[in-house]
Amino acid sequence: MDRQKSILSHLDDYLSLSHHSLNTSKALILGIIAARTVNLKEVCARFEHGIEASNYRKVQYFFQQQSINDCEVMRFIIDHLFACNEQFTLAIDRTDWSFGQTRHNLLIVSVLYKQTAIPLVTLSLEKKGNSNCDQRALLLDRILSALPRHRIKAIIGDREFMGEEWFKLLKERHLPFVMRIRSNIRVAKVSFVGPVSELPTVKCPVEHGRVHIGPRFLELSTTYSKDELVAVVSDNVQDPLTLYKQRWAIETGFKCLKSNGFNLEDTHLRHPDRIKTLVQICAIAMTLIFLTVKQANVKIPNFKKNMALS
Repeated sequence: MDRQKSILSHLDDYLSLSHHSLNTSKALILGIIAARTVNLKEVCARFEHGIEASNYRKVQYFFQQQSINDCEVMRFIIDHLFACNEQFTLAIDRTDWSFGQTRHNLLIVSVLYKQTAIPLVTLSLEKKGNSNCDQRALLLDRILSALPRHRIKAIIGDREFMGEEWFKLLKERHLPFVMRIRSNIRVAKVSFVGPVSELPTVKCPVEHGRVHIGPRFLELSTTYSKDELVAVVSDNVQDPLTLYKQRWAIETGFKCLKSNGFNLEDTHLRHPDRIKTLVQICAIAMTLIFLTVKQANVKIPNFKKNMALS
């Protein structure tokens, strides 16, 4: 606990919150780690100081009135988990769940770290289904306003994140990327025009070189996973298939948020801005757990066991 408090004291240098709000956010972070849930009544019961009912009202007011700056949270996470000028990989994905009649559908860009992923920036889509390019552009621009472009090794995404408009957006932002595409997507190269699935393929990874996908020229690589063809397109990335394999860490990250650690689906919050603030608090808590374990020089076997170390 003392190690966690010491690390949390660094938040004072990052978050532009009032002294009172900073203290509330720190208590929330420690309470969520201790309670292993985001249910605010259970979290407030773990506060070190104050009466539970009073703490609960304080936390309700915090979520109603307070927003946390995305850039400040991102800088705290990156500065504390990565060495100066060390590159990192980003992943874009959605996660959704229902609580009663309320449906949450979040678009999240996360940073990959030690076989999991920590949310950097979140957008509530307030509808079912996929995101659009304008929404993705909003998150990318927030990322680039906080973090140097040269430190981003690549952004990776699954088959939901494809299409000419999206690839154009990534190219305009000068972001290296690896995106999985559907095997029925038509590509063109010197001696072939047709769907990816009809390219000469073998079970081992194959780099097909540059191909046309619509009007765009991208690198195509394929491999097989459990007899399923995996095709990715990339731009300005070395060994894209190896990098794409790391995408599964986003699923681990979502599992940490939603079940193995914070039980995000337990939240009674409904307003999109409050959900976003809650995810930011959880992201700082995840960072704190990793830093605490790192300082204690303890190996991380899995995230759920990690929680018990706090």
